Amino acid sequence: MKQVWQRALETSVDFSDWRKSDKAETNTGKRLERLYAEQIPQIVPSKNKQTRLLAWCLEIAKKRVKAIVGDQHRGSYNKAATLMGACAEVLRLRGDNQAADKLLAEVRERFPRHRAFQAELDVATQRTKRSR
Repeated sequence: MKQVWQRALETSVDFSDWRKSDKAETNTGKRLERLYAEQIPQIVPSKNKQTRLLAWCLEIAKKRVKAIVGDQHRGSYNKAATLMGACAEVLRLRGDNQAADKLLAEVRERFPRHRAFQAELDVATQRTKRSR
């Protein structure tokens, strides 16, 4: 999740057309990180909405992985693997280890011949295990 979060912050900073220097970019990134850290915990959707949002996120993640791996964008296999690892991590943090295992098994079964992707997925899921 940390890697996905960092990429999101970097993307947000990259969209800023008002920054003028690397120093401004660093300050913008730090400001965004602080603001998100302050505001996000205050947003508490209902259990029903949490379930719907999670289902939506998982569906989008699967589509993204299919687009990357299915179209053999090898340079982005690490991104696809990190995304799947993050999804599994969220499921585990919610106490649903079985759903996390199922998600990873499904993506592995979908792309059994994509060894480079499988290797990236191994790295991403090992990273998740180490961070627990």
